[in-house]
Amino acid sequence: MSSTMVRSEIPEFEMEAYDSSTGHYTTVSSNDYIGKLGEICFYSADFTFVFPTEISAMNAKYDEFQKMGVEILPVSVDSKFSHKRFVETEPVLAGLKLTMDADRTPQVSRDFGV
Repeated sequence: MSSTMVRSEIPEFEMEAYDSSTGHYTTVSSNDYIGKLGEICFYSADFTFVFPTEISAMNAKYDEFQKMGVEILPVSVDSKFSHKRFVETEPVLAGLKLTMDADRTPQVSRDFGV
């Protein structure tokens, strides 16, 4: 697989997720993003040192991304339950608007070449 997927169609997927803007669990799929631009950020695990700041930085620009029609999808192999707890307990994630995707199998990561 190429090292970049810029301007490529994404592989089909379906994952459980935690929607931090609503506080509810949900399911997301590649079909939700047909005809949209997306920034997919794979990270290794919740509760790690660096990743809360990176997710927080993307969240800080969320409204700008939305104005450009770009969806932001943070993905890790953690469960939707872990994502919820991570958002609830990590101070820099207060006010998070992103949906945290849970690639539990990690098939989605493999399909994207991660």
